[in-house]
Amino acid sequence: MGHGFGYRDFPIAFPYATYNTRDFHCVDDVGSRYYNQIVDSRTIKPDYHSHEFMLLQSNFYQYGITVKHNPQNRAGWGSCIFIHLKKPNDVASSGCSMMAQEELKEILQWLDKSKNPMLLQLPKEEFDKRVTLSVD
Repeated sequence: MGHGFGYRDFPIAFPYATYNTRDFHCVDDVGSRYYNQIVDSRTIKPDYHSHEFMLLQSNFYQYGITVKHNPQNRAGWGSCIFIHLKKPNDVASSGCSMMAQEELKEILQWLDKSKNPMLLQLPKEEFDKRVTLSVD
């Protein structure tokens, strides 16, 4: 997990960034030195031709969490993967995970950077085969 983000301040104990202008971009241009990074386009010299705005009209990024699936930002290994708000009518995302706003806010409040949180996604049947949880 990288950091939480949203359109307004949200005081939590996990790293959090506020992206409240369309100047914040997640770069998906494989030729850019900023590939797979969120940048403030006002503070850099953009060398990219393709990016996602972090402030969307749709509000899907009103709350979110970055997923560090490509922490070395290797070109072509995938970019701009998040956990973000669900789209209406169960419209699919191209790589991101989605959930309801209250669920996402609850996770953001629960996250603790010192515990090195990780995202594990697999079908429940596979999880049940591989993971034993102990409740103390």
